[in-house]
Amino acid sequence: MSRKKKIISLFLTWAILSGNLQAETDNLTGKEPEKKIEISFGNTKLFSIRPKNAISEGLGDYIPTRAALFLAESLVTKQWSLVGALNIPFSGEMEIVNGELISKIPSPIFCLGGRWSPLNYTMESRTVVEGQVAGLLGRSIGNQNGDIFFPTIGTRIHISKPSGFGMYMGALFSFRRDSLSLIYGVGNRF
Repeated sequence: MSRKKKIISLFLTWAILSGNLQAETDNLTGKEPEKKIEISFGNTKLFSIRPKNAISEGLGDYIPTRAALFLAESLVTKQWSLVGALNIPFSGEMEIVNGELISKIPSPIFCLGGRWSPLNYTMESRTVVEGQVAGLLGRSIGNQNGDIFFPTIGTRIHISKPSGFGMYMGALFSFRRDSLSLIYGVGNRF
């Protein structure tokens, strides 16, 4: 073998070995692949009484609507994501009027929008606590009075583990529907 071929073969051997060593070194750092999708499900307590009535008359005779909440998020960056939500009521809007329980069945709701995490704190256990805000455009599905579009804003505290498991709790307010929702649930990032 000529000297030039030996140098080239040594260089190629070194390049191949160093590439393999680099790949192995990355795996040993505990660095996990970035998770881009979050699927979660939870519960909603929906108060759809008008805010003025709630302040003047109180909520003593009002029972919130319970609903299942399904969320799907696509993380665009560490702080921003696209959000899709489906809210399916378990029970009707219940109100006690003159000692009688009145129930009205609300329609399911579908929303699309964005979410921003302005606050982010990583704990020693690598658990991440985020303060999040969201803006969504919702639409009722199958409403007896006609379906409407409505803007929704929300905020939540989101806690996630490095494994992908997460949980959240927060609140949403929907304009045009004049409803306030308390939300909580669990999910996983993939």
